Amino acid sequence: MFGKQPILSQQTFSGIADESLPAKRLNIAYGVDKNFLFGACISVTSILENNKNVPLVFHIFSDYTDEETCKKLEQLAVHYQTTIILYIINNDSLADFPYTVRYSYAAYYRFLTCEYLQSRTESLVYLDADIICKGSVEPLLNLDIEDNIVAAVIDVEMMQKRAVQIFGFEPDSYFNSGMLYINLKAWQQNNILEKLIATFSDDTLAAKLTFPDQDALNLLVRGKVKFLSRGYNAFYNFDDEPKIKRADRYKEIINDDTVFIHYVGVTKPWFSWAKDYPAVKYFSRIYTISPWRDHPLYDARTLKQYKKKSVHQKYLGRRFEGFKTYLTYTWLKMKK
Repeated sequence: MFGKQPILSQQTFSGIADESLPAKRLNIAYGVDKNFLFGACISVTSILENNKNVPLVFHIFSDYTDEETCKKLEQLAVHYQTTIILYIINNDSLADFPYTVRYSYAAYYRFLTCEYLQSRTESLVYLDADIICKGSVEPLLNLDIEDNIVAAVIDVEMMQKRAVQIFGFEPDSYFNSGMLYINLKAWQQNNILEKLIATFSDDTLAAKLTFPDQDALNLLVRGKVKFLSRGYNAFYNFDDEPKIKRADRYKEIINDDTVFIHYVGVTKPWFSWAKDYPAVKYFSRIYTISPWRDHPLYDARTLKQYKKKSVHQKYLGRRFEGFKTYLTYTWLKMKK
């Protein structure tokens, strides 16, 4: 399936002796590029902080690392007495896969985690890097997925309507792929990766895939999905704040039953202009106790980010700063 060895190297950070590893552990994986590696590290920390008595192993697949990241991952593993494995992806191994502006190699990383780990564990929890844990993941240790391929949470109403109209889905049967519990045995038996590549290569179908990896996965495992409660993937979008204008709106989304907060949208909690919103506190608390607490929050780097930053600055009363950010956005747009 891969043209070359998909993993260039791997490094294990462990605060626990191999002989002390419990037989039953929850394996949690991330597939991220350089821009989301920091977010994934804070996400890992949030799970560890809220699940100190749950046996966990983390797998981070990325095309980037550096000495500082490795040092901090080691500190994290030792502090929480856990195991974290960092895999460096060889993007050349994906050279035969469809690659366009819409289908970058990063879109395949979550699927690579499934292929590479299926010989090591029977099940896997996959998380996007913009997810923060605030509850217990222990129920996932004993989740009965029956004969399904994945367990997931349904997406928002707009996405449900789109799935019905474009793909002929039944109502409330389209899931969000930011949090997935994956039956790796069923994944292998159903040749999901091979079918995904075929789907991406189908020009007629590909034109309909607005959200390529998520759309394709929904199509391929349709009817083989166990649906979980909203608490396992609670969507919160900072970019809705300037539209809705209610500071306590997040309380309607994030509650006592929330296990994973999924910070969807352009503005992520690790962006500097999100720090004044109340809902960022779940990220900020973990950030300030993590080995990355001295790592600066990110500033805008893309056109979309500059535009959103400007909107948020104006909404939060910093109109002059917002105007300057918008000028930067306009200048960068003209340069393209």
